[in-house]
Amino acid sequence: WVWGVTGHRGAAPLFTGTDAARGAGACAVPVWPTPANSTCGSVHVEVLPSLTVAIEGWAGSARFQAAAERALEQILKQPERRQRGLTEPQFTFPSDDDDDGGGSDAAVRDTAVLKLRELVVVVEEEDDGAAPQLDVDESYHLKVPAATGRAVLSAKTIFGALHGLTTFTQLVERVPGRASMVIRHTPLAIDDAPRYPWRGLLLDTANHFLPVPQLESFLDAMAIVKLNVLHWHIVDSYSFPFESPSVPDLAAAGAWHPSAVYSPSDVEQVVAYATARGIRVVPEFDMPGHAYSWGLSDALQGITVDCIDYASELGHVNDVPMDPSNETTYEVVDQVLGDAGRLFPDKFVHLGGDEVQYGCWNKSVALRRWMDQQDIAPGDFRAVEMYFYERVYPTLARAGRSSVVWEEVLINGETGEWQDAPPLPPSATVVETWTSPEYLAEVIQHGYDGILAYGWYLDRQNPIDHESTWFWQDSWSQMYLVEPDALDESPTPNQRSSRGAAESGRILGGEASLWSEQVDPLNALAQAWPRTAAVSERLWSPREVRDLANAADRLGLLRCRLVGWFRLASAPIWSDWCSASYDGPSTPGF
Repeated sequence: WVWGVTGHRGAAPLFTGTDAARGAGACAVPVWPTPANSTCGSVHVEVLPSLTVAIEGWAGSARFQAAAERALEQILKQPERRQRGLTEPQFTFPSDDDDDGGGSDAAVRDTAVLKLRELVVVVEEEDDGAAPQLDVDESYHLKVPAATGRAVLSAKTIFGALHGLTTFTQLVERVPGRASMVIRHTPLAIDDAPRYPWRGLLLDTANHFLPVPQLESFLDAMAIVKLNVLHWHIVDSYSFPFESPSVPDLAAAGAWHPSAVYSPSDVEQVVAYATARGIRVVPEFDMPGHAYSWGLSDALQGITVDCIDYASELGHVNDVPMDPSNETTYEVVDQVLGDAGRLFPDKFVHLGGDEVQYGCWNKSVALRRWMDQQDIAPGDFRAVEMYFYERVYPTLARAGRSSVVWEEVLINGETGEWQDAPPLPPSATVVETWTSPEYLAEVIQHGYDGILAYGWYLDRQNPIDHESTWFWQDSWSQMYLVEPDALDESPTPNQRSSRGAAESGRILGGEASLWSEQVDPLNALAQAWPRTAAVSERLWSPREVRDLANAADRLGLLRCRLVGWFRLASAPIWSDWCSASYDGPSTPGF
């Protein structure tokens, strides 16, 4: 298989102002996230507009063919970016905040005489077209020589090959004064693999509905920064946009509007789009709390508890939980999870479990009477919650699925004390922590695998407790320095992907989270990007990659490319000029 590009599309030159390698050591490359290992030289090679991507020793796949075509288009669609001084000068010494007049670009013009004509791809395993799963091999090796016209990308799986293709695309830069593109610092060798296997973004489509084309825009950006999990928080208290074929009343009454729904074909479209980019889709059906929208139809109003005279700081709609004493509750949940199992191929389903309001349950005379019949002590609503999971978990187990739950299922939200959850075994449960940086270690010590959400809430003005920034977008720097594993002092790629002891769990990675109480299609993308990229580098790159000045320079470039390649409404992080920002809208939310 060979794919090529013919002709030149007239893209404006890329101008970085300062060399992208500045301040990051001898072999920094303008790639996000930073590769695990790289070595490089001092020769700049020219990338011909007729560059081709060829496969050797591999049958190829429609998935990779489409990815190669996208990559070649992006290579020729580099936007022009201009700077004066450094990006985010507060992250370096004032004396370094100068404009070098593009000297590094001049050096490229003088030395880029060798020609790169071809990228050869070698993949060990055939691509069966299936969706990725946790712990799939995502490693790749990329060599860009200085003396021949062929770069070589090798990987064990299609997913590693997709990541390597993304890296190659970002290596190519356009500089003023040249008709074609260059790759700097060859001979260049990259040996790369992720630090963590679970690198996600939560999108809440219940508080405000986000249309499918916008979800696809998110997936485009996620693929570029090597995020591999879309945590789709598809339903919540305020709306139920998931059209369940088995229980149509849920969306008919629970969605904001008949047009604000995800049909089965919509879900299949999102999953297929993600799969084509090596991204898993993990759906969340929050239960037993945040259930108001489940009970809005006449036929289903009995599956939630009516506690109109109870209100917490969350507001009444967020207070309403499911009714564990009603058998219809379990019939509906089983049907919804069954539909989810047929539409979402991932092994995991997120069951929520956060912010269950025991006070609302306490207002129900019928529930308290049922507790007495079940020999549950008065006021022991923890036992009620565990009864609920005892009834729900077997549905997942029968389908061969595992669960993800929020920390409150296992950690008391008021005292911070551990509380066992027998219905949710560590062997088939992942715990997501969000309220404290210490809770992830607690989860791991009790044998559960865990993922971190704390510090990466994109809706928060200050994502780290007791820290603040002057500019809204500067919170990317706070997120960038959040460390999932405070105990790991010398990590290597994939080091934390295996259990340290028989009784210990794993840190699988983490997720940025875009809750949508104040987000809708008009601002969702700009709220998330480019700050989400800070999380992607923390989860992919080695722990020692923490230089904010270098990160700022690369993040500014990444942001301009996201706008240019996808018409993505990504916000700037500092003063610059990106040509793509003025080319006009073409995607939802721009």
